[in-house]
Amino acid sequence: MKLSIVKFLLVFPMFFMCFTSLHAQDPSVQGLILEKSGLARVSNASITNKRTGIVSRSNDFGLFRIPAAIGDTLSVSKTGYMDLLLTLPSYADIVLRLQPLIQLSEVTVQSHSKKQELDELREQ
Repeated sequence: MKLSIVKFLLVFPMFFMCFTSLHAQDPSVQGLILEKSGLARVSNASITNKRTGIVSRSNDFGLFRIPAAIGDTLSVSKTGYMDLLLTLPSYADIVLRLQPLIQLSEVTVQSHSKKQELDELREQ
């Protein structure tokens, strides 16, 4: 009886410490965000874990870290870039490439009737 109590008292604390150390380490994913067309790093991009709602931002070098588990969906967004959705396949470091939006210059549309065209031709 005393032997089983001693074993319990020795094994239980070790089991408890192993469990708490595993539980205390929240899994996270880290990575790098680049522009799709080149090697420019994208800073201050918002990375959201859709399952937990946790939001992180990339630093000045485009690096980020966010708590996430395998199978979680990450949403990456930044003004001037297309949003990106990614389902995590593993805990390996990831490189994400954001596509810049194509911005057109302002276009002014003016109406022009046939009568105006004929008047312009006569003046020339």
